[in-house]
Amino acid sequence: MTNLDIKGRDPAANPEPPNPKSNGSSPEFAVASAPSYARTLFLGPNGLRIGWGLAFYAISFLILQRILVDLAWSRDWGASGLWSSMLAEFASLLAALIPSLILARVEQRPWSAYGLPPSWVGGRLFCIGSLWGFASITILIFALSGFHAFSFGHVVLHGLRIAKFAVFWAIFF
Repeated sequence: MTNLDIKGRDPAANPEPPNPKSNGSSPEFAVASAPSYARTLFLGPNGLRIGWGLAFYAISFLILQRILVDLAWSRDWGASGLWSSMLAEFASLLAALIPSLILARVEQRPWSAYGLPPSWVGGRLFCIGSLWGFASITILIFALSGFHAFSFGHVVLHGLRIAKFAVFWAIFF
């Protein structure tokens, strides 16, 4: 008795011709060699995709700011909340810096690529910006006073206390 294949033919008498595309090795699957969907969703050819970086920054900034500002206000630091207010402003600064440092590490870029080089404090542009900021607030206050929408009142602080508050508000702003 002979072994017949499914079509009723004798495979030994008439073997099927070999497939010319087959080289004898295991077949390659496009799915196995392509990167995963999650990887292509978050990473592009130039690193992290722009939208994801922006989303990460915005979400982590909002979460960090909420947590750190709540911590700053959780305890009364005295002086009618002035120190808590300064601490809350510092917390907002940290909430802005931490996500940008994380993104710089993930994207393997220098932190200065985000627009704030390490030499920005005390630099020429920083001083010019500070002068413009001080001038604009001064003009606004005097304009409001001229329209009787703001009153300077009378001086209630004297001597060293005026200097302390001047330094406090200079640091605060």
